[in-house]
Amino acid sequence: MAREYIYPSHLAGSNAPFMRITANRYKYGGSGAPQGHVTLYHPPGVSFSDGAGYGTMDMGPIGSQLMAGIQSGKSAIDIAKEANTKINGKDSNADLRSMMSLKIAKDSGIGNIVPGVENLSDMYGMSKGVATNPNTVVAFQNMTLRSFNFIFSLVAEDPSESQEIRKIQEFFRSEMYPEQGAGSYLLTYPSTFSIKFYTQDGRENPYYPKIYECNLTNLQTNFNEGANMHFEGGAPISVNVSLTFQETKVLTKSDIGKEV
Repeated sequence: MAREYIYPSHLAGSNAPFMRITANRYKYGGSGAPQGHVTLYHPPGVSFSDGAGYGTMDMGPIGSQLMAGIQSGKSAIDIAKEANTKINGKDSNADLRSMMSLKIAKDSGIGNIVPGVENLSDMYGMSKGVATNPNTVVAFQNMTLRSFNFIFSLVAEDPSESQEIRKIQEFFRSEMYPEQGAGSYLLTYPSTFSIKFYTQDGRENPYYPKIYECNLTNLQTNFNEGANMHFEGGAPISVNVSLTFQETKVLTKSDIGKEV
């Protein structure tokens, strides 16, 4: 049976927004059986950072013509023939033909025999005052993995609430670690976590983007950060908990707003 934890203790009847973090047994591509739930007050300053990765690619001096051939559905042989015509045909540019020839000579290994050949193409361009157009374009690579950080200040009003705070931070610590497999040869994947935001009346909040299943990558707990005060028995008055989550995969358009 999944465990249930809540802070502050009066949150359930306070008519206030809240968030719920559920630890789930690892399951590839989704979430497994729930291991426990932690209900906490809605933290301030919730931040979502979506990023895309782009790199550059040099298409070369006749790259645009080659791309047009690819887009038109021509065969590789036809594209190669057209490229050769652009370079060596009767209407080709003499400077381009010479520079491409010198580049081919460099790549053929002649530079290992004749010193200076590796620079002939650049030397030719400099003498003529021309340079090959690299046709640099931007190429999409991938989206970045999203990560989220939540910081909670858990201040106990009485010793019983200190017990709940202890269970909450120990729950996160326990679920982020792997279990040892049979014979100690393998480690099972740690739990993954689902994170949801709720309105005052208990409905999932539609104004916050959905968060895909996450791994808990960092947990930091600071005890009595402001003052060295304890309840009788040693329970600290306050515990600051910082949680860093990272989604288990890079998302695509179809994943946005989708339930795991």
